[in-house]
Amino acid sequence: RLPYLPPCKGNFVIQNHTNMIIQLAEEADVMLIVFADKLQTIVSASESERDYIYREITDIYAPLAERLGLDYWADRLRDEAFRLSKPQLYGEIKAQVEKILGMSCEEARDYLQQIKKEVIKKLNELGIKTGVSVRLKDIYSIYTKMDSRNIGIEEVDDILGVRIVFD
Repeated sequence: RLPYLPPCKGNFVIQNHTNMIIQLAEEADVMLIVFADKLQTIVSASESERDYIYREITDIYAPLAERLGLDYWADRLRDEAFRLSKPQLYGEIKAQVEKILGMSCEEARDYLQQIKKEVIKKLNELGIKTGVSVRLKDIYSIYTKMDSRNIGIEEVDDILGVRIVFD
């Protein structure tokens, strides 16, 4: 329960805060509990607390998860914080994504898993050993891309992704 104060000068305050969390946690399991606790905090926060928690998660905890190689947690933290702090905007972007895809986000995730299995099967039949991963771009990530580039959703060309890594 460390207090978060938005930085007034540069990223050094954020970096120091992040380093302090890592030192206090000491072990990877504790960090996972911290991330799970932050997800629960987002969900249970009152309307007046959401902006504070949104900034805390996007400034401190999501970058910390990335720094530790926990990209799934970073994406999940940002997406949930965005969904709860800006529900209308989140809903609008999600609806646009689903319209473009012609299916719900949940169906798209299932579809990508099916594609992954098929790609792995075909490559294995050819004797090619690879690593295959798939992803549906998170709503928060789509929002930041649109905002930073000042583009519309129709110009976001990487909503679905498949990565194949060869030896």
